[in-house]
Amino acid sequence: MLSADDTIAAIASARGGPRGIVRLSGPGTHGVLARVCSDDCSDRSVLRTLLRFPASDGGDATVVSLPVSVMLFHAPRSYTGQDSAEILTVGNPAVLERVLGVLLDSGARRATPGEFSARAFLHGKLSIEQAEGIAARIAASRDSELEAAERVRSGNFGSRCLGWSDRVADLLALVEAGIDFTDQEDVVAIPADELAAGLDALLGEFDAELGGEGASEAETGTPSVVLIGPPNAGKSTLFNALVGGARSVVSDRAGTTRDAIAETIEVGHTGGGERVRLVDLPGLDADAGGRGSAADRAAQESAEREIASANLLIACDPACRFESLRGLDERRALRVITKADLLHTQGSDRGSIAVCALDGWHLDQLREAIADHAVRDARGDGLIPRHRRALAAARSGIALTHDLVRGDGGLAEPEMVASLLRSALDEIGSVSGRIAPDAVLGRVFASFCVGK
Repeated sequence: MLSADDTIAAIASARGGPRGIVRLSGPGTHGVLARVCSDDCSDRSVLRTLLRFPASDGGDATVVSLPVSVMLFHAPRSYTGQDSAEILTVGNPAVLERVLGVLLDSGARRATPGEFSARAFLHGKLSIEQAEGIAARIAASRDSELEAAERVRSGNFGSRCLGWSDRVADLLALVEAGIDFTDQEDVVAIPADELAAGLDALLGEFDAELGGEGASEAETGTPSVVLIGPPNAGKSTLFNALVGGARSVVSDRAGTTRDAIAETIEVGHTGGGERVRLVDLPGLDADAGGRGSAADRAAQESAEREIASANLLIACDPACRFESLRGLDERRALRVITKADLLHTQGSDRGSIAVCALDGWHLDQLREAIADHAVRDARGDGLIPRHRRALAAARSGIALTHDLVRGDGGLAEPEMVASLLRSALDEIGSVSGRIAPDAVLGRVFASFCVGK
């Protein structure tokens, strides 16, 4: 997805509107348009033209002409930084697919999800956190999420992270100067009280951003993540794999799970993980309604209550049909293709994650996705989940650094202090751009006359 050498195309408008857009971007944009348009588009910005493509009936007519509007964006003054175009036509899905098809037949490649924004990032048109803001805006389901996404997309949050990176890097440079250049008489390590004051200020700002130290379960509640799907879909095996033990009974016999089983687990990466309540349910069509015993009906009612209150639904289906999502809000659902080790489960579904709970294949990817999706609904603090985890990990490192500042004005284990500050710097940099070791060394030379 991070290759920008070819030309990509995709339908860029939502279904159901009166007008539709097909987007094109890449070095071959003008060549593709020359093959499909009746007019020369190379020196124009906006024009009306006819789009030519083969007739679908296979009759005598070999070409069908469709009136369209074409908007051209010349590199580097475009969203992606490349030559780009948008073809505007009627919003009929069949027409849009035909337009996309003729572009693909004329030299373009079907774009992957997020590839236009990825190219904008590669060409310096977007920062990584601005790109994440666009994704968050698309996924937003309420006003507070839209506001948070706009804050990230506008770059304000990234600017704050760069400011934090600068301050942590300054402290790190001063600490490392005291370690590496003690033989230089004009190099003085940062006094402990000055380091403590800098760390205190950072901790205060991080706590304000994160909602206070330890603001999580006590204030917002642990997000609920519920496994749903048909009987024998591999839910209990996946539940046990995520929990890390045989907590739920596993059997080839459908309907083995008769009640909701819950465990609190940590998801996300180490140091900034999120705790969620993971729930294994009975199969949704296992003797539901009035067909089964009273115990079966009670199990189904319990499952329905868990589903109604869940922050995230993990729809499990080895057949890739996901019929358990019918009638549910798919914006709070994550599609998982279970039993991916079996040949008959090699289906595909856009946006799904294929996993094998037996050997752990893609379980780390699933844990990250759970952390991102579950916390977005549970917290309304305006932070993208990945950003929250990075800042929480950075705050943890800074707090540990503060604990190593001695009351007598010295530093206990200055090498450990430097290591913790560097880890915090890496976490902050993962949001808005990593600071390389050479940059820290450059700060040392800028602060002191080393090697005079």
